[in-house]
Amino acid sequence: MAWQKLVDIGPAIFGQSMIADLGLPVPELLGWAVTLTELVGGVLLVLGLITRVSATLLASVLIGAAILVKPDLGVIAPIGSMLPGAELDLALIAGAVGAMLLGPGKPSLDHVMGIERTVPALEAADHPKVERTVAA
Repeated sequence: MAWQKLVDIGPAIFGQSMIADLGLPVPELLGWAVTLTELVGGVLLVLGLITRVSATLLASVLIGAAILVKPDLGVIAPIGSMLPGAELDLALIAGAVGAMLLGPGKPSLDHVMGIERTVPALEAADHPKVERTVAA
């Protein structure tokens, strides 16, 4: 959707048509901010570069969209609704929160460039203080 906002609609028109209707101040500036956050943040998240910052910014935009745009639609929109419900937004927010809390994995630019040095342990055996017991 970010590419559509940038190329087809234009961030300023997106701000004037969608954001202004919500009653938010400086809609054109917010249109640019949302468009660039979605586009650049999405690319950075895919590359694993400044992952935690990108995920935080994307989660902020998604939370704003879920609260401001879709409160009347509910979690799942009724059949025939023009807009989808908040189900996709909530799933993307959950993924962004996961990236914020866990950080990037080993195959990320954050690790290659030394921005992130740790990888979250997914198994108990990876942690030095946890002993694994095997049932006989």
